Amino acid sequence: MKNQNGMGFLGIFLICAAIVLVAVGGMKIGPSYLEFFGLKDAIFKVQASGATSVVDVKRAFEKQVEINNFKSIGSTDLEITRDGNDMIISFAYPKKIHMFHNVYVCIDFAATTAPGGVAPEPPK
Repeated sequence: MKNQNGMGFLGIFLICAAIVLVAVGGMKIGPSYLEFFGLKDAIFKVQASGATSVVDVKRAFEKQVEINNFKSIGSTDLEITRDGNDMIISFAYPKKIHMFHNVYVCIDFAATTAPGGVAPEPPK
């Protein structure tokens, strides 16, 4: 009698189930990351546009939000400060993503245009 070589049905099934879970997770979490990177790009575009006042920054950001159809934050969620002559634009928001049944993934997104990626402390 020869020994059988290869993978059994249960092994193949478990590997396929793991692949499906990872794929579904990526499909649900991926759009949130794409939106975050789009928002991050938008604040850098607004900073590069040369807006000089808070109102101009918010107006330029609202245009970016409208063009790119972002839903997570608006101009009221921006934290705008001055560092010398530079405008520092920052935002932070949590995102709760429903995976299945009662399982959620919670991600805290934050970005800033400050050099070094650290926003200055707001004045008190």
